[in-house]
Amino acid sequence: MFTAGILLGLCRMPALRSPKTTWMSNTINGSKLMSSFFDNRDRQRFPDRSHRRVRSGQKDPFGYTFKRPIPQLKPLDEPNFIFEERFKNEAAMASPVMKLPNQIFDYFLVLDFEATCDKPVSPVPQEIIEFPVVKIDARTMEPTATFHEYVLPTVHPQLSPFCTNLTGIIQDMVDNQPPLEEVLKLFHSWMEKEVLNQPNARFTFVTCGDWDLAEMLPRQAQHFRIGLPLYFQQWINVKHAFSEAIGHYPRNLRLMLESLGIQHTGRAHSGIDDCKNIVNIMRGLAERGHVFRPSGQVKEPNLAKVYKKR
Repeated sequence: MFTAGILLGLCRMPALRSPKTTWMSNTINGSKLMSSFFDNRDRQRFPDRSHRRVRSGQKDPFGYTFKRPIPQLKPLDEPNFIFEERFKNEAAMASPVMKLPNQIFDYFLVLDFEATCDKPVSPVPQEIIEFPVVKIDARTMEPTATFHEYVLPTVHPQLSPFCTNLTGIIQDMVDNQPPLEEVLKLFHSWMEKEVLNQPNARFTFVTCGDWDLAEMLPRQAQHFRIGLPLYFQQWINVKHAFSEAIGHYPRNLRLMLESLGIQHTGRAHSGIDDCKNIVNIMRGLAERGHVFRPSGQVKEPNLAKVYKKR
C-alpha cells in the first residue's frame, strides 16, 4: 500500500510526466485542450487549421474540424473608412422578403440637385443648374414619371471648369434654359399633371442627404425672394432610411449601392443618374421590409433650416 501511494504521487507530479501523459490526463478530465507541446508542434505544421477538443475514447487525437478564415487585407490605395465600411454590410446582403411592405405614402419623389461650384471656394450664392425628380409608385417601388430640367444660373452664368468636370454639365446645357423661378413653375405644372397637388395625395420627397431641401433650395429662394410651395417642407433622407434598415450610417451613395449588392449606373454627380441610383437603393431597402418615414423638415421652406427630432 505504501509503495502504491508513492507511485501515484510521482505520477501526479507535472515534472515527471511526459507530454503524452499530460495530454491524456487533460483529455480524460475534459478541462483543457491539448498540452502546449502538441499544440505548438501541430500549429506549426498546419497553420491554416484549428484543433478540436478530443474527448476520451476518440481514436484520432489530432483531428481537425475547420480551416481558419483567411484575413482580408486592405488594398493600399483604398481609404480606411471604405475598407471598414465593407465589414458592416453583412446585414445589407440578407435575402430580400418576398412581398413589399405597405408604405405610408402612395408616391415618392426622388430629387437630387446639382449646383454651381468651384474649388477652393464655391460661388456665392450657389445656384441650382440641374433639377431632376423621379416619381416612384410606393406599391411596386418602380418609377412611373420623370421631371428633368437644366437651370440657367443668373448671378454666375459661366460654369467653372471644376463644376463641369464634377457634374458633367457643360455651358451649352444651361445656356438659354429658364431660371429657377420658371423651372419651379414648370415643376408645379408637372405635379398637377401627375395628380400630386390634390389634398388627399400622399407623397414626399426623397434625397441623398439633407442638403438639397434643407439648404440649397431654401437659400437660393431666399436670395431671389422666390416663394416655395409647402410640399418642399418635408423629405426622406435615404441615408437615414438605410441606417434604420441595415444598422449603420452610410457615408455616400456608392457605399449604399455596394452594401445592397446593386451596380452603380450612370455618371457620379449627375443629378438624373443619382436619382436613378437612389430609386434602386429604395427598392433594395423595401425588398428587405423597410417602411420609409420622413426624416427631415423645414418650418418655412425659404427661411431657416429645422431638422425633425427622431
